[in-house]
Amino acid sequence: MGNFIEINLRFNMVLNSISFILNFGKSYQESMVSYKRIIDILDEKIEHNGTELLHGLNDLQFKNVTFSYDKSRMILNNFNCNMSKGKVYCIKGKNGSGKSTFICLMLGLFQDYNGQILINSKDIKDIDLYKLREKFIGVIEQESNLLNDTIRVNLTYGFDNNVSEERINKWIEKLSITEFINKLPDGINSNIFERAGNISGGEKQKISLVRTFLKDPDVFIFDEPTSALDVNSKELFLKLLDELKKNRIIILITHDYDIIESADEVILFD
Repeated sequence: MGNFIEINLRFNMVLNSISFILNFGKSYQESMVSYKRIIDILDEKIEHNGTELLHGLNDLQFKNVTFSYDKSRMILNNFNCNMSKGKVYCIKGKNGSGKSTFICLMLGLFQDYNGQILINSKDIKDIDLYKLREKFIGVIEQESNLLNDTIRVNLTYGFDNNVSEERINKWIEKLSITEFINKLPDGINSNIFERAGNISGGEKQKISLVRTFLKDPDVFIFDEPTSALDVNSKELFLKLLDELKKNRIIILITHDYDIIESADEVILFD
């Protein structure tokens, strides 16, 4: 019996050692991936930011803009377009045709291009991009990220508590999510999980829309804004676009035929 116990103990020690080595190898690989990613981030060039402050955003121009990620394939080649307030612009094209690249260039995220990008007839490279994005441009991505916090915090994040209750309620009602919020245990102060796992895709998209409408920018950029909306919500969204476009530039990336039909101009990326 003593020999059996000793053999069993030694066998378990060997198994534990093997398990430690295997787990260490896995942890080492994961750590190396994280390390390389951190190095890549640290090696990124510092973003150039201009100094000129704008008091609004009235028009956007692309003049003979050429851009490629590498020399094998041109994404934009002598691309030209003009956008001004009072219109809804729809960007249409297949995946990989350059739609997202166009938006990134407009936001000043990609700066290694040929040609000119002008905002209010000023070169984007001379403009304070941080202030421009903060005040005058609102972007809603197809898969919007919400915080692991209350609905109120998600609606007013980044506004320094300067948004009135009246404005919040106004947009909640306009997008028809009052009933949904009132049904929650703590109403607008109810928590939602990170990535919004405890609410539907449609409600998540509406919360993202309210947040951007509260920002009240001069330019709205929507990436597939109706992908998670039902028919009634989509009709409501189209009516809101018609109201909002009077003093704004609205840019939509979409494959939705109804949205395309509602646009004043369609920019085809082929």
